[in-house]
Amino acid sequence: GTPQDSHGSHREHFRRVRRMVKTAIDRFQQVAPVVIPIIPGNHDLETMYYLGEALEDWYYKNAAVTVDSTPILRKYHIYGVNLIGLTHGNEEKFNDLPLIMAAEAAAAWSASVFREWHVGHFHKKKEMRYLPVDEFNGVRVRVIPSLCAADTWHYAKGYVKGVRAAEAYLWSRDGGMVAQYSVNVVPPTPSKEQ
Repeated sequence: GTPQDSHGSHREHFRRVRRMVKTAIDRFQQVAPVVIPIIPGNHDLETMYYLGEALEDWYYKNAAVTVDSTPILRKYHIYGVNLIGLTHGNEEKFNDLPLIMAAEAAAAWSASVFREWHVGHFHKKKEMRYLPVDEFNGVRVRVIPSLCAADTWHYAKGYVKGVRAAEAYLWSRDGGMVAQYSVNVVPPTPSKEQ
């Protein structure tokens, strides 16, 4: 229902994104096995489905790449003692996410020590901690930033202050998240003549 600005055709955008993602996967698989969970957003439900299917078909014989294009909104990844939940975040209440994780991924929950959600809907960096029992059993809910610039709708609503950025997280198999790396899009500096 929210109008989206677009420069160019939808087909050309899809082709460019598919190529860009494939290039990244090809580079990453040279270092380690790659898991690609396809998480649809509120504006790209169908497009993400098609992207997931295209990537799954491309890498289906590649043992180093796993594409999870199942059509579910929330996905989970277990890495050592870490349980990471992924969702776009436009449907769920943040306070409900830890209990959703415990219910939907019960076996992984019981095998994990560190639990975290990554949510992207709000296009800005934000972090919260939910404590269901005590501080040792907390679940972090991390709102990851977006690389997207404000379109006409966001500009009209005043949603223009978020820093455009990408983040990467380094996880230890037995020690939780041990590092976070950020790359910010630096806005152009206004000239003195303006």
